[in-house]
Amino acid sequence: MNKKFQIYIFLITLLIGFTFFLTSCHEQNQIRIRIKASDDSKEAQLLKEEIKDEVIELLKDNKSLDINHLVDYLNVSLSKKYQDITVVYTKEAFPAKSINGKVIPSGTYPTILIKIKDGLGSNWWSVLYPEYFNISYESTDEIEYRSYFIDKY
Repeated sequence: MNKKFQIYIFLITLLIGFTFFLTSCHEQNQIRIRIKASDDSKEAQLLKEEIKDEVIELLKDNKSLDINHLVDYLNVSLSKKYQDITVVYTKEAFPAKSINGKVIPSGTYPTILIKIKDGLGSNWWSVLYPEYFNISYESTDEIEYRSYFIDKY
């Protein structure tokens, strides 16, 4: 191999590695919030929506709390009004979503998980801070990634 070719390969490898590093670090530290309904019945989904609205109101006033205090606060606040609710801080897998031309990448993220009973129904989720707060995502409408080369061949 000639020297020029080796330099090109090195620069391309460096560029690809840097790109992967930037995309993996971009939003990996954002905390998500997920509310899982007990099942997919109309009543359970309405309860999930009611709890979602209440959680958004609670969070608007308490964004400055650290995550452990926030989980405790939500647990106490929600259990006063609703039964069979658990609030935990965990890691959850999320699909990619797109809003206003910005892609929120898929991955496993730190999550405040609110489960109603066994949490077997459809879920609602959002990025907790900052600009995506109060933007809802349901379990559907995932982004489909396609490759020009795979589609062509």
